[in-house]
Amino acid sequence: MSSASIYVAVLSPVVSLCVAVWGFRRTTRADRLKMFLDLQERYLASSARAGRRVMHQCLPGLTEETFDQLTEEQRRDLHHALAVMETIAIAWEAGHVEQSIILNAMGRSFSSAMHKSRSYIDYQAGLRGFRPYPRASRLAGELHRAIEAGASTPRTPRQVRPLTRVKEHLGM
Repeated sequence: MSSASIYVAVLSPVVSLCVAVWGFRRTTRADRLKMFLDLQERYLASSARAGRRVMHQCLPGLTEETFDQLTEEQRRDLHHALAVMETIAIAWEAGHVEQSIILNAMGRSFSSAMHKSRSYIDYQAGLRGFRPYPRASRLAGELHRAIEAGASTPRTPRQVRPLTRVKEHLGM
C-alpha cells in the first residue's frame, strides 16, 4: 500500500468526524426558534390540549383510589399531553430551544399542568416501578421557580409605533 493511500485512509475518517461534530454542535438561534415553533405546535394540538384539560378539570378531584374513573379516552389524551411535555423538557435540557421563549410562551401553562398531574404521575410510578415523565417534572419546577422570581415578565418590542403612525404609513 502506498503512503498516499495510507494518508487518505487515516485522514478521511478524521475529516468526516470533524464535519459531523461541527454540524451537530452548530445550533443557531434560528434553529432553536424553529424547534420551539415545532414543539409549540405539538403543545397546542387538540389532543394535547384535551390532555391538559383532563389535568386541570379531572385530576384535582381524584385520588389514587379513584383514578380508575378516568375514561380510556381521557387517559390517552392525558398521557399524550404528558409525552409532549416530556419532549419539550428534553429539548430544553439539550439546549435545542431558546429557553427564554419557552418560559415566556408556555411557562405558566406547563408548570400548572404538571403541578395538577403530580398525584397521577406518582400513581403511575407506583404501578410501573419507575417514575414517568421525569424531565417534564423537573422542567415544571424550574419554570415555577423562574416565574416566582419574576423572570417571566412581559417584554416590550424594540420599536413600538403608535397606531396613528402606522395608519399614516399605510396611507389610511
